[in-house]
Amino acid sequence: LLEVGNKRMGEMNIEAFKAQQGISASNIAYYLVGCFNIRIEEFKVIAMRDDSVIAVVQNTGGRFNNEFEKLKNDLRINDVVYFVDAIVKYPPYEELVNLNTMKITLVE
Repeated sequence: LLEVGNKRMGEMNIEAFKAQQGISASNIAYYLVGCFNIRIEEFKVIAMRDDSVIAVVQNTGGRFNNEFEKLKNDLRINDVVYFVDAIVKYPPYEELVNLNTMKITLVE
């Protein structure tokens, strides 16, 4: 599952969100397959305000790129941020896997 600031979905304080430097992926079935690092290859961010798309950013790797860092400064309370089309390299065979969509609503 995708995570940003230990959140997998739901509401997140806008200042805490803006302080994040990237997203991560976790294996929730570690008890079946073991613990290992999951490397994020790429993902897309769709930011919405009042049911309108205000930005779409393509990001390579798990760390936020410059374009997304600029977008973070423009985000407001009640904006909704979707992390979609996340591709990760899933061990042990390094196969590419498309992960879930993560929806974060920014709150005060």
